[in-house]
Amino acid sequence: METRIILTVLCFTMSLLSLIRGLYLIRLEQKQGTGATINLHDAADTLKLVFFNGIKSRNGIVLLWKSNTQMSRWGFSIEKKNDKGEFVEIAHFYSAANGQYRFIDSNTINYETEYRLKQIDPFGGIYYSKKVLTSRC
Repeated sequence: METRIILTVLCFTMSLLSLIRGLYLIRLEQKQGTGATINLHDAADTLKLVFFNGIKSRNGIVLLWKSNTQMSRWGFSIEKKNDKGEFVEIAHFYSAANGQYRFIDSNTINYETEYRLKQIDPFGGIYYSKKVLTSRC
């Protein structure tokens, strides 16, 4: 259920939505003259992955993932575990309108490689996916 409050002060209109999780995305839209509209939307529901998988191919490891919506996500970083056991970024994707992504890691020397997705939201929040372990053999 959504509660909307509309305030008008000095030519500014502000729409406030009461949200359960308390995480908001604020969008400011400039109107004519000195007015503006601020809409608050729940950003928590936009940080969900539908799936994240890795499969081997002739060209390397193919990583596939899909997210439910892109409204408040700035993008994804693909991280790969190195020989020291640390995850390092190997690629970055900005949010796509359809929410579907594909990346081929052709630099796979190890027999087993571990990957994860780092999701970044507009508030600086960082969320990690489950880890995917893949094999070249």
